Amino acid sequence: MGYITRAEGIIRIIPPVKWDEVNNSPYLPQGYPPADDKLDLAFVINESQRDTPEGLLLAREVVGIKPRWGEEARNYRIVENLQEIANTFRDRAFVGRFDMEGEENGDIWRLKMVGRIATRFEPEIVWPEGSE
Repeated sequence: MGYITRAEGIIRIIPPVKWDEVNNSPYLPQGYPPADDKLDLAFVINESQRDTPEGLLLAREVVGIKPRWGEEARNYRIVENLQEIANTFRDRAFVGRFDMEGEENGDIWRLKMVGRIATRFEPEIVWPEGSE
């Protein structure tokens, strides 16, 4: 088993990544080989169809990053996975965050990009002014 840490949210990639830049990436979601089930994150794929003189064209691009797993997620490597993706696409902006919640009461944190660094934010307890 292991400690469960749920992740919610999506981090958008701006501008989107063209399919030919990711078509062999292990971060492709399930159903797109070579998806790697050992990773905590997966790309969000946008598919659109365009009419061309040769027929209907299916175009794919990566528009974001999402947690790969649902309720039973461990997310042990989610910070390093996000950093690896950011290092791969240095010319893109990453907007959004993941809200994380562990099994233990009060085990909450956030993950987002700050500049080019995947950063974990822990909540703080602050006493109200005048409560001394």
